[in-house]
Amino acid sequence: MWIIFVAENIKMPGEKCKALPLEMTAPWTNPAPLADVPDGEVNLLHRSAWSDVNNPLRVEFKPWYDIPPPVPGSERVDVFLDDERNVIETKTWALPMSDSDYFIEVSANKLPEGEHKLGFIMTNFNDVPDVSDLYTITIDKTAPLLGCSDQLVVQPRQVAIFQAPTASLDEK
Repeated sequence: MWIIFVAENIKMPGEKCKALPLEMTAPWTNPAPLADVPDGEVNLLHRSAWSDVNNPLRVEFKPWYDIPPPVPGSERVDVFLDDERNVIETKTWALPMSDSDYFIEVSANKLPEGEHKLGFIMTNFNDVPDVSDLYTITIDKTAPLLGCSDQLVVQPRQVAIFQAPTASLDEK
């Protein structure tokens, strides 16, 4: 896809700007989600993606321009969960952006448990916002319950076998 910049796309003082024809694909995460399993959670994030506040989840984006805009300015991305009003992280870049700039790190404490729709709003150099496609992620912070208590279960026969040698040692 090529974007051709023409004068009508550049915001002049006092003029309304027009949206650029962008293709805002869904973001993705690094680390990537675990492989889906039948009857399991969709795009379940590994524990390392949300458990360490010193190791934030990296939300990455496909560059939205094939060529950088020919004007100075800045662009902003607001990452949200489930609803465009629930922004969990924001970042602003000065133009031109490098291909390695298309990411935002999201702190673990901003990632609640549950299945979420992850998306972003990119506001371009003309102050025109565009919303990405959504990406489903699942964050499961609940420890697994394996159907047993924390008590040690010992069978009576095992206790008897274990005690027998101890008793014979005491007699000697």
